[in-house]
Amino acid sequence: MTHESIAEITAPPDRRAVWYGRTAVAPPEFPTLTFDLDVDVCVIGGGLAGLTVAREVARRDWSVALIETS
Repeated sequence: MTHESIAEITAPPDRRAVWYGRTAVAPPEFPTLTFDLDVDVCVIGGGLAGLTVAREVARRDWSVALIETS
């Protein structure tokens, strides 16, 4: 452990930096869907499970749409 990581663990909660807070970037903006899609599978939610399902479906050469709210 480095001195910095020990300080991070022992710092009061309001003084702790969160790794994703330091590395976060603004998400890309996509236009609102304004047309019909014809796909084999529609996955609702871009979390870990949704992304995994969408990837596995695409690997099987099925068409897939991943829908996520902003």
